[in-house]
Amino acid sequence: MDIFGIIAGQLPGALIGVVVTYISTSLLNKKNVRALKALKDKLARRTEPPNISLSKPEPAKGLIVLVSREQAMTRAVDYHRSALQRCWIIHSDAEESHNAAVGLKEAEHDKQNGIKVDLLQVEDVYSVQEVRDKVQGIFSQLPAGMSDTDVVSDFTGMTALSSVGMTLACLSPNRRLQYVPELPGRHSGEPKEIKLSWEDLPTPDTK
Repeated sequence: MDIFGIIAGQLPGALIGVVVTYISTSLLNKKNVRALKALKDKLARRTEPPNISLSKPEPAKGLIVLVSREQAMTRAVDYHRSALQRCWIIHSDAEESHNAAVGLKEAEHDKQNGIKVDLLQVEDVYSVQEVRDKVQGIFSQLPAGMSDTDVVSDFTGMTALSSVGMTLACLSPNRRLQYVPELPGRHSGEPKEIKLSWEDLPTPDTK
């Protein structure tokens, strides 16, 4: 499933509605409200999906991970370990997902300088709304001294619909997204950060 095609091209009405809701319920200052309103206006006028760029992520203080397989989750955590202070693992009740999440929490607890790990369970991995709300809830209660830009959200695991939910929670220009590519042999590659930009998009001809 093309996640960004869904977000940017296939469901424009739903996306604009999400942005409007986000503006009205989730932002704390006028500067961010103006920025998101400008983004909403661009989405309403656009004729093309957003521009996407891939880059090597800067190590983050906070990491939110959707987990299905232990290997991809561990790859994401280890990549950011040099700066990582807090990790939120969103898992399901599926055995592999649950065991991977619990295993990471226990392993970090046993380390002298382990990362603080919080586990959050999703009841329905096919619910875009539930996953979106879980991620938004994390951002609404970040630890003191940690801002949105300090956190990366990794949408590699779970279902495509779960990934859409996480992505919708990260539409703010201040929120970062990444994924861990799968290499041949089910090996996990180096994380890639995705940046969405609605700058310089063509607008409809109104003549």
